[in-house]
Amino acid sequence: MVSVRNTLGDSIRAMLGIKPPPPSPEAVAAIREAMLQLLGEDGQVRHPQLHTRLHQIHDAQGLWHVRVELYAHLCEQYDESHARDCLAALLPLFKGQVPQALLDSASPGAGPDRSR
Repeated sequence: MVSVRNTLGDSIRAMLGIKPPPPSPEAVAAIREAMLQLLGEDGQVRHPQLHTRLHQIHDAQGLWHVRVELYAHLCEQYDESHARDCLAALLPLFKGQVPQALLDSASPGAGPDRSR
């Protein structure tokens, strides 16, 4: 099922002439697995909707946007510094899978999806 958010985002990117990187199922699986490991068993119990979403999303951009929810969980479970470090460790997995502008928006210390 296609969400309104994905459709709107695709439309805006098309109008701006931004082409998404070619999808790589292996890369998406690696990103998903890393995010699930960060969520952990405790996270699966405490945030079952997030766990389910991580399994349902089949593209890197979708997983990129779920980082915000993962960040909130990690802040709750540990602290903000640890959560920021965990998300920074995910960045190399996203390289080549999401537009560079998204990667650039994840500056160190800015939190998920905040511009410099």
